[in-house]
Amino acid sequence: MERKTGTTAPGVVFIQTREDLVHKLDMAGSKLVVLNFRAPWNKASKSIIRPCEDLAKDFKTKAEFYALNVDKFMELVKDLGVEALPTFVLFRNYEMIDKVVGMETDKLRKSIEKAVAEPQETAHISNNQALNGVVLPLPMTSSQRVGQPTERKTGVISIETREDLVQKLNMAGSKLVVLDFWAPWNKTSTSLKKPFEVLADNFKTNADFYTLNVDKFMELAKHCGVEALPTVVLFRNHEMIDKVVGVEPDELSKKIEKALAAS
Repeated sequence: MERKTGTTAPGVVFIQTREDLVHKLDMAGSKLVVLNFRAPWNKASKSIIRPCEDLAKDFKTKAEFYALNVDKFMELVKDLGVEALPTFVLFRNYEMIDKVVGMETDKLRKSIEKAVAEPQETAHISNNQALNGVVLPLPMTSSQRVGQPTERKTGVISIETREDLVQKLNMAGSKLVVLDFWAPWNKTSTSLKKPFEVLADNFKTNADFYTLNVDKFMELAKHCGVEALPTVVLFRNHEMIDKVVGVEPDELSKKIEKALAAS
């Protein structure tokens, strides 16, 4: 069972803010810290909860386990190179010493065992320092936020708010709408950018193309069954008619053509 921040029962502590994470890392000192990056809309993240809790119990005297929602820690996600979920990052003295991506519980266990077996440094490192190129989780200003939406000359428009999306869908009426769910910290979803722009140019008279940062549209992502990035959803008259998961421009092109032929 996950613990709320501030409790002391064995298990996984869910961190809510960057300030709280800094405090936890300060308190840990030379003790091993395991950070689990996950998201409520990601199916694999949900599947790792129980194995993570079991590991936390097995290593409760030797390591601290924390869960972080990527949607609340975008800057840190970028700094640590988190590109898929779930991702586990092992820290000691503010230094990243290992990383495990995916449902690799055996690999994660071995990594933890190796880390706790290594001699622990007694020196404590200030949270104002950065090691191994990792920028530590200090408070973030609005000007530092990643992936601010902008309208592109290619015909792809990034949507900022739910109200803006509703307006765009209302204006589209029976016209096909193609929504690309992505995240700036997800390398795979950013690799779809160029093919998506090409498709927007190819179908510019028959369909409207929009990108949505999944971190800003969590409820919609959940409603559309988005469990991996990128996911492209086709809408008409506010109704979802098809979906393509992954970087599959050829498949997406065929589904767009099929949707246009059916209109």
